[in-house]
Amino acid sequence: MIGPQHLHSMANLRSLAAVWPLLAQAAQAATGALGDDRGTVQAWRPGSGVHSGRTGHDLIDAIIRNGASGANPYAERLDRSAETIVWLASHVAPPAAATARDALRQMLGAVPGLRASTALNLAMHIGVEDRAVRRLLAEPTDHVLIPAFTCPRCGDVGVLALRASAPDLADRPVVCTAPACRDQDGVPSIWTQGQLAAALEVGRAAA
Repeated sequence: MIGPQHLHSMANLRSLAAVWPLLAQAAQAATGALGDDRGTVQAWRPGSGVHSGRTGHDLIDAIIRNGASGANPYAERLDRSAETIVWLASHVAPPAAATARDALRQMLGAVPGLRASTALNLAMHIGVEDRAVRRLLAEPTDHVLIPAFTCPRCGDVGVLALRASAPDLADRPVVCTAPACRDQDGVPSIWTQGQLAAALEVGRAAA
């Protein structure tokens, strides 16, 4: 049975899978910017003299601002998160895939068969990685707020959001973004679209 723990797990896996190619692209771009032509990169940095401090490329500008030590934070995050993703896959959906992208797909397929506690632990670990990647890339979450609807659990208005990373609209669950809104088991509130429609209908009938 797919419960809220499984919905959170699948939503977080899809969110991380959606942003993963952007991290890989940033890591590759940073490797080039901080590689053999390091002197030119340093010359682009703000306050260095003849240049304006901007290259006209937002990603490269960010790399230059954050890469004065020669480190590549994008490659470091890519490696660190990939190690975690593959390790998680080896435990919840063995054997482990060779790459992080394959591991994400592998775990997504395995989620419906996981115990609720395992699905929730997976959701928590993948959520940590997703937030770390998005924070580094300055990417927003995949939450798309649904205005004017009242949460059927906490009663707040304008706090429901669609988790928009799933390619198929029908697979996108809805969460309540109010931090204290949780179900009877303490899991942050989440519904399939069908479940939410039914809950809203019950609320309207009760009113």
